[in-house]
Amino acid sequence: MTLVDPPADAAVKAPTPSLDVDIKLGAQGFRLGGRLSGSSGVAGAWLNGQIKPEGFALDGRVQSDTGRAYNFKLDADLSELMTRAGWLWLLRRAVTD
Repeated sequence: MTLVDPPADAAVKAPTPSLDVDIKLGAQGFRLGGRLSGSSGVAGAWLNGQIKPEGFALDGRVQSDTGRAYNFKLDADLSELMTRAGWLWLLRRAVTD
């Protein structure tokens, strides 16, 4: 096997930037994601959402082209929030009357 160097006048092409988008919808949730690839690397992000009996949940990830990633998660319990808001409203009414 013989290795041959490319000719000196051959230009090295940079990778063509591309964008991928992914959207999925379901009865109880969704997923939205994307990826961007270019000359400096690949960056991407995604977000998932889900409806629960007591509220909703969101989670996701953002990743830069340097490889650094940030994850996040939010789990909202709306039934507990509404109960606390109701009690707070009642307490305020009792104090002001």
